Amino acid sequence: MTTSRTYAGHTLDALLALANAATKGPWHGDPAGYCEYIWGPNNEMVFQIRGAGADLPMEANRDFAIAAREAVPALIERIRELEKENNELGMRDVVLRSDYESVVLDRDDLRRLTRKEIGPRRQGRKRT
Repeated sequence: MTTSRTYAGHTLDALLALANAATKGPWHGDPAGYCEYIWGPNNEMVFQIRGAGADLPMEANRDFAIAAREAVPALIERIRELEKENNELGMRDVVLRSDYESVVLDRDDLRRLTRKEIGPRRQGRKRT
């Protein structure tokens, strides 16, 4: 079951489609050290980050875009794995609750069962 939750206005399917349509990774920064360029695996320029002002964190923007290229598909896969696991655990919980719904034991019932199953508790030595 896929969640219908959105991330930045996109479903997981839409985000994965965007990632799959983009230039394949891994991406890397400019070998000459120019922070605004991002290059693909065959050293083709993927894009150039442009900003209007020296106060923009160009290097951080570049590093984020490079990391996101590989991270987004991996994170989507992990979200789907966890959703599947969560759904399976939820179903297991429903089955367990329905199987044992009518079993209600109070403290005295538990004490009686415990004595029958494992016998009375032994008294240990007193500590000094």
